[in-house]
Amino acid sequence: MNSKYLKALGGVILLLFIMFLMSFIIKSAVSLVLMKDEITFSGAVVISILSFPIIFYSLSGSIFFFIFDRLPKYNNIIVKYLSRLMIASFIMGFPISPITRNQENGITFL
Repeated sequence: MNSKYLKALGGVILLLFIMFLMSFIIKSAVSLVLMKDEITFSGAVVISILSFPIIFYSLSGSIFFFIFDRLPKYNNIIVKYLSRLMIASFIMGFPISPITRNQENGITFL
């Protein structure tokens, strides 16, 4: 067996593992959108949802590279914009965490 197939298999396994972990975050986001009785929302939810596209693209792009021995077309443009989205998720996600933590303790402020 060629080592590139082992690397592609490792990438697929890692991709499936990350998608499994994201399913827990997605449940929290769906409860927020559907306005269920119990809504779990935090900075980690924002960061995870907005950073997931670059993680997914990185893993699927590595599988593509190992199978076809070339980078995907428009790779630099896609990575540039997905990286900006990830940085924006960190900027938006960190201020949300202290607010939700304080609301759990009974402290609310505008």
